[in-house]
Amino acid sequence: MVFAHTSWRDIQLDLPADWELFRMVWKQDRWRCSFTDRYHQRVDMRWRKLRYAPNLGKMLERHQEKEQKEKTVELAGQPEGWKGALRKVEGGWVVNAGRFFEGPKLLVEMIIVWPGARDQRLENSILRSVRPLDIADGMRCWQAMGMKVHMGAEYDIIEYKVEPGRTEWVFGREKKRGARVAVERIAMPGYWLKGTIKDWLRSKAEGWKMLDEWQGEVSGHEAAGLKAYSQGLLVDSLLLKKRVKSEVAWLCDKEQRVYRISCTATQRSKKDVAVPENIEVLCCQRPPIGKED
Repeated sequence: MVFAHTSWRDIQLDLPADWELFRMVWKQDRWRCSFTDRYHQRVDMRWRKLRYAPNLGKMLERHQEKEQKEKTVELAGQPEGWKGALRKVEGGWVVNAGRFFEGPKLLVEMIIVWPGARDQRLENSILRSVRPLDIADGMRCWQAMGMKVHMGAEYDIIEYKVEPGRTEWVFGREKKRGARVAVERIAMPGYWLKGTIKDWLRSKAEGWKMLDEWQGEVSGHEAAGLKAYSQGLLVDSLLLKKRVKSEVAWLCDKEQRVYRISCTATQRSKKDVAVPENIEVLCCQRPPIGKED
């Protein structure tokens, strides 16, 4: 069986490659993501940081009381550290499991759905793969939806957009203010990319005033970049401000995907912004960003 790796903020896990991430929501410090195959929702995972070690036994008891009509029994044979419940439902089985990771003080709760027969071997493989995310050299790995990005740990996800053939993640160091860094991955360039990457990038900056343009290499591919500011003024707290941005894009010939990194800020001067140095977009496992003089 082929597995795919998902890494999102504090947690990482491995699932069958055809179980796709279809929902990612967060509120304050509570996170939730859900995966589905072609027919059913298969995994719902929730996690949050706690200041204390929860009593998983008590949590299990409350869950069994709540679901007693569905003949819930205590989970057995699962990997070390996990506690949970198993219940028979119409058409299959549902597993509720939880684990507290003491080091990062991270509580993870999993719901695994088995339409038809239960595959406990695969179930245990999934539970064993769930682990806290390591921050190496101040960088956090974000991997899902066909993209893999190493980003400075001071950045957090602000929003994400998934459309047919297009995925975009937006990061920021502050939720309401500060520069925004967007990473975009676009499929099927053979149908829509009619000129060069430089031409395409310029067309996306229509209505902006150019400050600088360059061509170089990113991740082993020919790339184009630009810096620009908006010609219109924004009224913000009685101060006239301009939007400024710095972008770089390239075509990955192996994946047949176009990648774009864009850093945008709103400020009082035309002083340019730069794509952060502590960001690395991994396409086809080639080297990270480099700019020619």
